[in-house]
Amino acid sequence: MRVHILLDSSKSMQEDKKWRLAKQLTISLGQLVLGRDDRLSFATPTEEKIAPFRRKGAMYRKAFSSYITNLSESKSNSLFTSQALQHIAKDSTVLFIISDGLEAIDEWEKVLRRLPKFSQDIRLILVQSSDEIAPSFAGDLQLIDRETENKLNVSVSRRVVEDYEKKRQQHFLELDALCRRFGIHTLKVETKDDISHILFHQMIRSNWIN
Repeated sequence: MRVHILLDSSKSMQEDKKWRLAKQLTISLGQLVLGRDDRLSFATPTEEKIAPFRRKGAMYRKAFSSYITNLSESKSNSLFTSQALQHIAKDSTVLFIISDGLEAIDEWEKVLRRLPKFSQDIRLILVQSSDEIAPSFAGDLQLIDRETENKLNVSVSRRVVEDYEKKRQQHFLELDALCRRFGIHTLKVETKDDISHILFHQMIRSNWIN
């Protein structure tokens, strides 16, 4: 098998817990692939000129772990969806994409509709932080968009939170619908989840690994 892992390293992914879980998932999947003597390739859109990882065999497991551990946070303001297609291996048996899925639905559609040309088995892992799912904020706040650095002053009330939750739910319903339309499998994981739970419960239950 030829397995390609594409990691979203845009600024919205670099909240500490989210970035840590994304890298843990990347390392874990890579270890499974290399341990089976399958071919692994990895890439992440970044402004830095780093060579993509392409190796085969268990002897490269330690090297892959070091490679991912040492990935620095991206300083690029570019959207993940605008760069993703340039970083996907064209001959993948299985394509894993690790992202938070927070970019606009129309941008995701442009990417998702073209992914089946790269692989017939595409798996999108959506990494979500607890604060994104259930915000615990209250009062007068200034929110800063990690991607654009735009600032917004807002008074967080119950009504505001409920409106946010509806819009967030609608966003992911639309993303799920797009994935089904293009035959892409999805799995949602949370930063509060232990990596072993994700691997040996969620992924096994979904028949993503065995």
